[in-house]
Amino acid sequence: MRRLALALLSLVLFGLLVAPGGHASRAQEEGAISGTVVNGTAGGGSTAGLPVTLTIVDSKGTSEPEKRQATTDEAGAFVFEQVPLSADTSYQLSAVYTGVEYAGDLSSLASAEGLAGQTLSVYEMTSDPAVMRASMAHVVIQVDKGSHSLLVSELLVINNTGDRTYVGKPLQQPDPALGDSHTAVGGNETMRFAVPPGASDVGIVDGLLVEDLVTSDFGFTDTSPWLPGTRQVAFSYSLPYQGSDYVFRTALDFPADTVNILMPKGEAKLESTSPFTQDETVLQEEPYYRARADNLAAGASIQAILTNLPSGGGGSGVQTAVFAALIAAALGVVAVFAYNLYRRSRLVAVAVEDAGEREKAGLLLAIAELDRQHDAGEIAEAEYNRRRAEAKSRLEAIW
Repeated sequence: MRRLALALLSLVLFGLLVAPGGHASRAQEEGAISGTVVNGTAGGGSTAGLPVTLTIVDSKGTSEPEKRQATTDEAGAFVFEQVPLSADTSYQLSAVYTGVEYAGDLSSLASAEGLAGQTLSVYEMTSDPAVMRASMAHVVIQVDKGSHSLLVSELLVINNTGDRTYVGKPLQQPDPALGDSHTAVGGNETMRFAVPPGASDVGIVDGLLVEDLVTSDFGFTDTSPWLPGTRQVAFSYSLPYQGSDYVFRTALDFPADTVNILMPKGEAKLESTSPFTQDETVLQEEPYYRARADNLAAGASIQAILTNLPSGGGGSGVQTAVFAALIAAALGVVAVFAYNLYRRSRLVAVAVEDAGEREKAGLLLAIAELDRQHDAGEIAEAEYNRRRAEAKSRLEAIW
């Protein structure tokens, strides 16, 4: 498995190194960045008089981000004048509406005149969990006979299907003074993620922020607001096993359109239980057992029986982040682990011993996603070249 992962990464890297690079930087000048804050909720409130923040980020990391503020007019429009313009600089707009921060994507120059016509969307709030569901949930199980454990990666594509930001309900935790009773501890809980009993080395790969998470007997709970649209979440953990058989059980706290349990053939055997059906598939040219179920309700059990597990001995050779990254790519999950320049840092997978391998995997997937967007005409040529050159330069530096 280690040789397969590294060989695939090497092949991809070779393609990156012979591909076209970025473009030369233009001389710095000044211009304007303007746009409109719009309320994406049908019948939502006014965005007039709303403070808007512009964060100016040096893509080379040679200076601290600069922040500027403007206020929207009656139509929600704003403008930032005399902004230093450079192809080596990125710009991010953000605003706080009803207590929730909304940030746009990092943008580079669309022209020498600046960035005009930017749109920043804000939304009203809802506490109705019915808007939340997973379109896909993949549970990938790998056997590490060296440590006599199962290495599990969960890759989830979660959708807020409404036009309001989901803020959940007040967060409650057990109060020792009240026995089994719970008491509110401040903040809201939005999404809960299950981790099987006995799991260790739990780590977040992507999609969640460590400062937003609260651990519990169930697993962990996210307390951040979930905006309308799609968010991809990936996390991993280890499970010890004894003997040759193991019953794997977990659950989703939200409904899911499709759930797949996957395990490489040859390591052991995976047997499904109802409502899952069993077949085989190929990922990264490797055969996998697959158990699949569709239209699972919130709280439904995700279960599979693993048989013929190895008794131990031999080295590990498992690199969870690289493995998860390759599987994510094969499954069509865009897991860009390490690319965003300004977003707050994410908690990385603590189960991974080699942080360099994790960053390589993230950069490779970031470049692959940029190539996909470019081929589909979803990204401007200049923006594509700039971002690809940045990721490629970092990849060459750490390889």
